[in-house]
Amino acid sequence: LMDIIHDEPETKALVSELAGTVASTASTMNPQMLANCAWGGARLAVTRGPFFDAVAEAATTQLRCRRPPPTAQNVTNVVWSFAHVVAQSPKVLQHCQIVNEEVSRGGVLAQMESHHAAGVTWSLVKIF
Repeated sequence: LMDIIHDEPETKALVSELAGTVASTASTMNPQMLANCAWGGARLAVTRGPFFDAVAEAATTQLRCRRPPPTAQNVTNVVWSFAHVVAQSPKVLQHCQIVNEEVSRGGVLAQMESHHAAGVTWSLVKIF
């Protein structure tokens, strides 16, 4: 079904409009909203570029500032979305590197549940 609706002009226009809106408002979203948009963008096959760069930049800020702190599920969804579409821009790679460093140094992400660890691991391996 997804393949069928992706080819429809109305769907392409909607996806483009949603991607533009998210790209321009990502910095104002909380971690859950951002993770939901990232996941949805990947599922809708949003073209790599400004959408994923904006998500990466906002997610990086959230991970560094921790106000409010992203959950392990939020972090997993964001990096999964990058891996799903194979987004590898400098901003995306920077965010993935920060996630990797957070896990490696024993930060809060190092204590995530096994399904989150599996999702983050798969995503980082696919991206790097």
